[in-house]
Amino acid sequence: MVGEKMNKKIKRVKLEYPRTEGNANAILLDLIDVRASDGILIEYDFYRDGWVISQPTVLKWDIDDKECDPKYKESAFIPSWQYIEDDE
Repeated sequence: MVGEKMNKKIKRVKLEYPRTEGNANAILLDLIDVRASDGILIEYDFYRDGWVISQPTVLKWDIDDKECDPKYKESAFIPSWQYIEDDE
């Protein structure tokens, strides 16, 4: 419905049992277009019961930097089921 109303083509990505060893537990979403943007890291926080969106704080590294850690920082927390009305 949302995709149809806004003329969007939606690509669904599922994190299947992210707490199981060997399974992916985060999604790195990047934009490839003429418009530049930093990517976002999306993961589920089971302790707070919601989605965490983080952005890199470092995008340039020294040429001899072997780690190239983007040092992600939480930008948003989205609680699960926040818009579902309670039937009680």
